[in-house]
Amino acid sequence: MSAPSPSTESPNRTPTRSLWRRRRTWFLLSSGSLGAAALVVLLGIWWRSPTPETAIALRQSDFAELRWQSRFAMDAATRQRARFLYAQAIAADQPQAALQAIQGLERSYPLLGPYILKLRAQLQTQLGQDPQETWRQLLSSYPESPVQAEAALALEQWDAAAAAIQRWPRYPASNELARQLAQQRPTEAKRWLLHIAQFGRYRFDIDAVLAELQAQPNLTASDRQQIADAYWQRDDYATAADLYARSPQTDETLYRQARSRDLSNQPELARSLYQQLLQRFPQSPERERALVHLVRLDPANRDRYLQLLEQQFARTLPEALGLAAATEPRYQQILLQRFPNSPEAAALRWRQAWQQAEAGNLPQAIALVTQTRDRSPATEAAAQAGFWLGRWQSQLGQPAAAQEAWQTVLRQQPDSYYAWRSAAALGWPVGDFLTLQAQRPTWPQAPSPQALPAGSEVLKELYILGQTEDAWRLWQQEGSSADASPSDRYISALLEASIARYDRAASLLKSLPVESPLRQRPDFASTLYPVVFAEEITAATQRDRLNPLLVLGLIRQESRFLPGATSVVGARGLMQLMPETAAEVATELGLQQYDLGDPQTNIQLGSRYLRNVLNYWRNDSLLAIASYNAGPGNVENWVQRFGRDDRDRWVEQIPFPETRDYVEKVLANYWNYLRQGDRTLNQRIQELGQ
Repeated sequence: MSAPSPSTESPNRTPTRSLWRRRRTWFLLSSGSLGAAALVVLLGIWWRSPTPETAIALRQSDFAELRWQSRFAMDAATRQRARFLYAQAIAADQPQAALQAIQGLERSYPLLGPYILKLRAQLQTQLGQDPQETWRQLLSSYPESPVQAEAALALEQWDAAAAAIQRWPRYPASNELARQLAQQRPTEAKRWLLHIAQFGRYRFDIDAVLAELQAQPNLTASDRQQIADAYWQRDDYATAADLYARSPQTDETLYRQARSRDLSNQPELARSLYQQLLQRFPQSPERERALVHLVRLDPANRDRYLQLLEQQFARTLPEALGLAAATEPRYQQILLQRFPNSPEAAALRWRQAWQQAEAGNLPQAIALVTQTRDRSPATEAAAQAGFWLGRWQSQLGQPAAAQEAWQTVLRQQPDSYYAWRSAAALGWPVGDFLTLQAQRPTWPQAPSPQALPAGSEVLKELYILGQTEDAWRLWQQEGSSADASPSDRYISALLEASIARYDRAASLLKSLPVESPLRQRPDFASTLYPVVFAEEITAATQRDRLNPLLVLGLIRQESRFLPGATSVVGARGLMQLMPETAAEVATELGLQQYDLGDPQTNIQLGSRYLRNVLNYWRNDSLLAIASYNAGPGNVENWVQRFGRDDRDRWVEQIPFPETRDYVEKVLANYWNYLRQGDRTLNQRIQELGQ
């Protein structure tokens, strides 16, 4: 694999063949001996009817190509798209030329008419012209478009704002109208702030809105429930619990109050509230989750809760038995006998196998992990079991069986940490704990964008033309508020990633059913594992002699690429540096003033800190990553307790579950980025199944 090389192109852009080179070839051929016949053939190839693929290629063109296509493309649709994209491309530097490029375009390109007029109004404002007539034209010509809310906002038509908000409640401009109305009309502030609490939770100022809302006089119990729901969606469970306690006591609010107390480390209060839910709402579907949590929180009454689950919610019984079996051995055999193929049974068998292996009984350990892998192949425990099956078979002198076990992990769980460990065990060039920093991987290149799997024609057109912010805004209104269907979740993920909300995108993609065909789309992996801040990472890792894909994977785990991320303990920025650690490294680098919220600075400081930790552990990437999360002191303690001869075993023995999970996820991220950059790895995995 070759080292990443600097490039003037964005690493996320898929190179496309220049349309100018194609035109030059056409002129050469048509003027030579091929004559008219070649001209006819070439016209058929290069100027076929527009498709999503040709639109995507068009959006990746440079200024000159767009300008040429906007004037001379043989089909009208390509000319219209090119005019729109050309105007967008030159708007910042040549607003007058951009305005001229889209003159009258809304008439020939009605699908994006509202967006063309919106662009015209913005260009007029930029040029110091009055855009009001353009905004009014948008209002009169496109009454069905939610862009009307943007026109109402630009024209400050407060009397019409309420109608726009009611018609397009989720559209971002409608929520901005509500914010403006709350300020313009203080007596109606509560109404509009409540609207934002319900429909505008994505706003950067939502915390200020919610605080302002709580300060409003005469809040009702129903008002508090709406505010509580907003805090619940934002994972602020302590605040949500207090508000739910003063909300109408429905089965849903009582469950959320209990769960909020549970997640806020108030187990006794949570248990009492779950029990109240069982007593007061005997027919509620919320009972199912309440019973599962009570199995964990109230061991004295476990049998009764398990009996109720079996009678009313049998599908959840394996989960509850798994919780009980973790602390009471008498439930283990029940779980294994009644639900042998469940994820809970797989996890239990893995724990039993590890105990047998630690006691020196490898044949029994092998029998247990074989059952785990074969009975529950889609579970996380199956990947772990499969890798250790290979390790233990290798120890018993069964190399062929060991290789088959590792190959099975790669076939069945190719995205997992244990797939990387299996690939390393098979001798693939993927790096190991001690050789990872010497790897020179290729930067992943994102695949060409694809058309959206669902949505309106306007949404699809905006997306394939790269107008992702407008597409995201439209989807807020058009999509399901709960992202109910897999296609809705997938579209939401693509659009969230397109506006750099990678945390939300990853969460949505992870929730897709395992069997969903959407997972096979080329943009699934590139959205789940985006390549972000490539230039900054390349510069820092070349200076500090680090594997760039490992740093990319570490950033993904630490902050999901959110530069402003701040942890509960005060770690900041992309690489989640504690201020005191950052200060030490900044002194080492000679930085007197720095901003941990600046991506370049944060990556620079974080990479140097990682290099320092690697130096301490003599380039042992495993111990360095564990130290990055738990601190070198804890890792030093674990090395003294467990040694460092068998690093795979060392990972399993990490006493902090958070750190063990962290190590595995960072290295799984590295592995998945490596697979994106070196497509031969995926080819080898596919060949294993043939």
